Amino acid sequence: MCDRFIYMGYTGNGYPVYINESTSEVVYIDYDNENNVAQINSTIVTFAESLLVYVEFIKKIKANNGRRAYLEKNASKELLDWVSKSLLQIDAISLTQGGFWEEELSSFSE
Repeated sequence: MCDRFIYMGYTGNGYPVYINESTSEVVYIDYDNENNVAQINSTIVTFAESLLVYVEFIKKIKANNGRRAYLEKNASKELLDWVSKSLLQIDAISLTQGGFWEEELSSFSE
């Protein structure tokens, strides 16, 4: 079975983002990991909702820690807990190990 993909854009790391036509999942192709198809969200709707929550997360980081706080990956544990809980409520698979949102949030712990 060959999945068909509709191109949407790129991640911050330059990986192409697609909609899988057969499942409606939003995924990206990880060229650094044998072209692995990594899940972002289970549907286009949950992807849009997750993006809105993430925008709010960025606004809260900046309000609490200054304009450059997001770029410097400076977020409090409370904000990370809030965004994690919010993403899980929107889409239970969104924080799957190795998935896009899990990797994005783990970058704040480095």
